[in-house]
Amino acid sequence: MKHLKLILVIIIILAAVLNCVGMNWGLPDEDHIFTYNLDELTFLMWLRNMDPAKLDFDPNVYSKTHLPIYYTAAVLKVGEVLGLYKIGSSEYYKQHPDELADILLFQRIFFGKIPAICIIIFSFLIGRILIDEKYGVILAGVSGFLPMILAHNNYAVENILVTLLIIVTFYLSLKYYQTERLKYIILAGIFTGLSISTKQTGVLGFIFIAGVLVSKRNQPAQWHFL
Repeated sequence: MKHLKLILVIIIILAAVLNCVGMNWGLPDEDHIFTYNLDELTFLMWLRNMDPAKLDFDPNVYSKTHLPIYYTAAVLKVGEVLGLYKIGSSEYYKQHPDELADILLFQRIFFGKIPAICIIIFSFLIGRILIDEKYGVILAGVSGFLPMILAHNNYAVENILVTLLIIVTFYLSLKYYQTERLKYIILAGIFTGLSISTKQTGVLGFIFIAGVLVSKRNQPAQWHFL
C-alpha cells in the first residue's frame, strides 16, 4: 500500500502546482484598481459595517450568509500580523492597488487553494471507507483535477470552501455509519451548520446525515461517544 500513498502525495503536489496557475489573474495593478471578479470585494466591503472596538460584529447585511465575512476578517488580520500588507481605507487602496492585490491573493489561498487540497485528502478518506485505498486514490485524483475546482479556487469567494465543508460532512457521516460513535454524527451536524453559514447550498449536508440515520433505523443501537 506504500505505492498508493506515494501516488496520493504526487497527486496532491501536482494539484498544488496546478492550483498556482492563475493565482494572480485579474488582481488589481497599475492598469485597473479592482479585481476582475468583483465578488471578491464583497466580504471586504461588508467588514466596514462592523466596529469590533465597540463589540459590534453585525455586518448589517442579510442577503448572504455571514460566516465568510468573519472568515475574511480572520484571514485579513493574519496577513496583517504577518506583515504581508497594510489594512487601510478605500482611498488608500485606490492609490496603492498593489496592497489590495496582496490582500486578495492571501484571501484566495485560504478561500480556494487550501480548501482545494483538503478536498483531495478527504476524497481519499471517503473512497477508502467506501471501497478501499486504491479507490480512494482514484477519487482523490478525480477531485484534484476537476475543471470546476481548478477554476473556482482562483477566487476569494465561498464556493470551494462550502464544497469542502459538505465533503467533510459526508466523511463524518460515513464514519458514524462505520463506527456508530456519536461524536461523528454530532460533528457532521456541526459541519452542516458551518456549511449553511457559508452558503445556502450547505443544506445538502443534511442529506448525508439523514441517509446514515435512516440506514441505521432497523439496526440495534450500539452507540459510543468516543
